[in-house]
Amino acid sequence: MSISTSSCSIASCDAKDPNKFGTKEIVEPEVSKEQQRANKARKSNGGMKVFSGNGNMALASEISKMLGLNLGKATVGRFNDGECNVMVHENVRGKDVYVIQPTCPPVNENLMELLLMVSTLRRASARRITVVLPYYGYARQDRKMQARVPISAADVARLLEAMGIDRVVAVDLHCGQIQ
Repeated sequence: MSISTSSCSIASCDAKDPNKFGTKEIVEPEVSKEQQRANKARKSNGGMKVFSGNGNMALASEISKMLGLNLGKATVGRFNDGECNVMVHENVRGKDVYVIQPTCPPVNENLMELLLMVSTLRRASARRITVVLPYYGYARQDRKMQARVPISAADVARLLEAMGIDRVVAVDLHCGQIQ
């Protein structure tokens, strides 16, 4: 639906005499700048969807609101034994999908949600998957401090890559070498 700020005229029928036609002025309501931006984003998004895990739903809602989009419908829950269960309730075939999921505490649970959500979206034929990571878990373990210890930041990056993520938008990485 397009909202225009100009007025238009339409033909209307006079109730007393149906053979008489006249024009009636219809003025559409003024639209705020924020609504205009949201409408423009909605028109141009073509195939863009935004999803979130349980890491920070408030942030994801705020971002989707700023974009003028509804947050994608997905269920991210737990089985009785603590296993993560992800179900996407929308068609994402051929769409650009953004997943907003920080790996903040509890790091392992949020990371697993993210990995399974990306796997689900990839299997549902999303065209491109971009992950927004406001907090990158394991970022402080970015080099070997002693023998027989992992470089966990690199290992998490490999996990994300293996799941089929196309791009990562990260905020405040611990150091530049993680990039």
